[in-house]
Amino acid sequence: MKPRILMAGGCHLAGYLVGRDAAIPEVVLGMLAAQGRPADLELLTHVPLTHPERVTAACNRFRPHVTVLQVGHYESQASFVKWLRQKKRRRSKKASRHGDDPPKFEGVSWRGAPFRFWGACKRAADALLLHPLINLATFEEKFLSFLEAVAASPCGRVVMLSPLPCADPLASYYRSRVAPLYPAAASRFGFEFLNCFDIPAPPADHRFDVAGFHADPVHLGAAGHRAVSRRVTLALLPLLPEAGAQTPVPNSLPIHAD
Repeated sequence: MKPRILMAGGCHLAGYLVGRDAAIPEVVLGMLAAQGRPADLELLTHVPLTHPERVTAACNRFRPHVTVLQVGHYESQASFVKWLRQKKRRRSKKASRHGDDPPKFEGVSWRGAPFRFWGACKRAADALLLHPLINLATFEEKFLSFLEAVAASPCGRVVMLSPLPCADPLASYYRSRVAPLYPAAASRFGFEFLNCFDIPAPPADHRFDVAGFHADPVHLGAAGHRAVSRRVTLALLPLLPEAGAQTPVPNSLPIHAD
């Protein structure tokens, strides 16, 4: 019997822009198979922090040996369009339809002066408004509540990914602000923390391209997915039982006291 992996997260796991075959879940499965460690995968995409029951239900049904969480991106996705919609109380209640995606920049150099100037203007406007785009206290409350529910389920070992790297300076700033919550929460709930935020783009990569490191300002391209997948694979290898081993599915480690 193959070990079972549950992956739950956002649009990156769904293969947004790059397609499912080039997305993290399929790439990780391929890398594990190349190491002689094939696995069965259950995939949940577009999972908001307000609905941990989607993950807990899958854990109860699938009984994974390892659960991989890539969560919190939608809630930490900072944009002025999204903020203004919230102010006008017209924000959609659905998890994500990508209606707030920034303009596509296919072929534009994300290292070039025009894009950097565009990003600097957004950062300056955000600073003048005293960084209102994400309510960090609200994010933390939802984040911890989500993880507590997952930890109480038969989730096996849990690998929690940090926020992923992106080219947009404003989005990257807000991801950096929520990033410290991830290792702290992983320690609290007995999860394995995997830092992916510091993965660098190759020096020669400088244009937005679905095949490159950045597909657009806030989504990774196929090369970015492969870079994240390499780290995920290395984290999974020591946690997965050998195929055919009669290894009981563990729960996450006990929740540490504050």
